Amino acid sequence: MNTLLRQTSICVVNYNGRDYLPACLEAILATCPDSREIIVVDNASDDSSADQVARDFSQVKLVRLPENLGPGAARNVAYAESAGAYVLFVDNDVRLTAGCVQNLLQALVDHPDAAVAMPRVCYADRTDTIQYDGAGCHPIGLMTLYNQNVPAADAEMSTRFMHSVVTACIMVVKGKLRMTELFDESFFFNYEDHDFGFRCSLSGRRIIRAPDAVCYHGHGTEGLSYRKDGTYTDRRVYYLIRNRWQILLKDYQLRTLVVLSPVLMLFEIFQFGGMMAKGWLAQWLKSAWWIVTHLPSILQKRKEVQRTRRQMDMELFDIVPLPLTDEMAGGRWMRHAISFLDSAILGYWRLIRPAPRQQVHNRE
Repeated sequence: MNTLLRQTSICVVNYNGRDYLPACLEAILATCPDSREIIVVDNASDDSSADQVARDFSQVKLVRLPENLGPGAARNVAYAESAGAYVLFVDNDVRLTAGCVQNLLQALVDHPDAAVAMPRVCYADRTDTIQYDGAGCHPIGLMTLYNQNVPAADAEMSTRFMHSVVTACIMVVKGKLRMTELFDESFFFNYEDHDFGFRCSLSGRRIIRAPDAVCYHGHGTEGLSYRKDGTYTDRRVYYLIRNRWQILLKDYQLRTLVVLSPVLMLFEIFQFGGMMAKGWLAQWLKSAWWIVTHLPSILQKRKEVQRTRRQMDMELFDIVPLPLTDEMAGGRWMRHAISFLDSAILGYWRLIRPAPRQQVHNRE
């Protein structure tokens, strides 16, 4: 396994991570002393965290970007800079545990048809609780999470193929990706990972979860991360709305959009009502305007996705409760509306696909 570790580039994306980047790098150095290289791509931080790396971690290659282009763009830069056959992407608030990287490598060796491996991610402040244990695709265009908030002791340990990824920590095999663009930089923030994972699955590149590879995930970026204080900022709402629309327009087959149009339209009506009720109408309108003004480039990217597809959309969907957080689903009337939507989506799916593939998920 040390031979493979010496072929592994570890790439950390950083933006204003002064409070947790050092712990991230110290964990990498402690658990992966034989890795080929460690690269930190800094997204124009203004909190001196990049200077911290330059001063305290001389063994780390630091790449400073002149402006914040978003995590997807930073990962693309890291990928281009990396020399390893395997590339581990790590967010700056992630701490690797002993054996995490080695177990990801072993999972890829044991499953040679896999191009991406993801670990079991637990909360940094509740290390006995799983944040997520794999990711999938809801037909509405949302990402689903496996074993969310399940005690680690109660979760199964089998490796399984997934249809999407969360990029807090993932490993990719360079020779098996061969994608024109790993992460769509137009997403800027949020769901750029879901878009990447879904496109991987559509193109036939397989994603595997390795639950014996464990890392701990912190609270994320101030002003953007939901985990920081359990609330949604206007910026996060904006990116969630517009980037979900991007996934539908760019990645879904036309036939899928037509077949699912009744439930997609129903969801949009309820989403619009929810935005109005929560005071996010401006974010909805801003998202709609962005989609309209960027539609030509979205449709151009769509051509590439559809040209390289090897898998039908309908084979990748998880028919599970809508994966909404408490902040989005809060309130008695909102929960009634979501329950109605869940029933409508499930009922419609049974009409168009009599034997759906069922998965076990949690909503929280």
